[in-house]
Amino acid sequence: MDVNGPPTPVVACVAHAKLSIEGRFSLGQLPPGEYRALIDDEVFHLAIEHTSGLLDRTNSRIYLKAGMVPGRRNFVTLHEVGHGWLPWQRLHPTHPDGEQNLDPDTRAREEWEANVFAAETLFQLDWFEREARDLPFELQSAMALANRFEASVHASLRRFVERHDQRAVLLVVERYPVVRPAGARHRVVAVHWSGPFRQRYRQWKKPRWLPTALFAPLRTKNVAVHFEGELPLDTGNEVVSMALQGFRNEHHILLLGRPRDGQRLPRRMARSIMHTR
Repeated sequence: MDVNGPPTPVVACVAHAKLSIEGRFSLGQLPPGEYRALIDDEVFHLAIEHTSGLLDRTNSRIYLKAGMVPGRRNFVTLHEVGHGWLPWQRLHPTHPDGEQNLDPDTRAREEWEANVFAAETLFQLDWFEREARDLPFELQSAMALANRFEASVHASLRRFVERHDQRAVLLVVERYPVVRPAGARHRVVAVHWSGPFRQRYRQWKKPRWLPTALFAPLRTKNVAVHFEGELPLDTGNEVVSMALQGFRNEHHILLLGRPRDGQRLPRRMARSIMHTR
């Protein structure tokens, strides 16, 4: 397709796969007759309530839920393109995809394949990593890349951490706390880390709950680059504190954690970091 850099032309990808996006109605607004392959009323109702994207092979059309932020919409669209483009997935007439199927950690093979297809297409293989290596290792850098690649901050921050040569971890935390006997706490729903982090802290004990007080910097704003408190990192043999930066979206709080253990930053980052700080 002669793509020479971000952002990925999502609409062109849809056309290249010989698919189209339903433009008259969104999911939840379609009359039942529009779902040629969804005849059962119960399945139709389920699709309306819980589906973000749907590929109907009987008419080669992609249906999308209304109200998604642009980055999320791009990912869901390319996820459906993956179902339509990968030849061994063409046995199923429809692919209704909700939060469970679109979860990056899904173990369902076809859904995982469609997720990988969407991510690699949206971030253009190693193009994202090449640009990330030239930026300071900060939350703002991941947010700038999300804007450049027209992706969600969540997906961009995860890739930023997992593909980087710094020791770092990303904690995905439920936005709203749960009241427990020990006090209000937020549940950690997913954890992602870089290769160097994994190598250095093989015995790391992943946290399951975090205290509400930790998130004070995000009570009145969606982005916080400085937390007064630090998160202890239990490695089994030692406890290392982690400096935190945070981002809050509609459903989750994303915490970027970097161990304060004296890790050296690449020389190429020094000048950029001096300017940003």
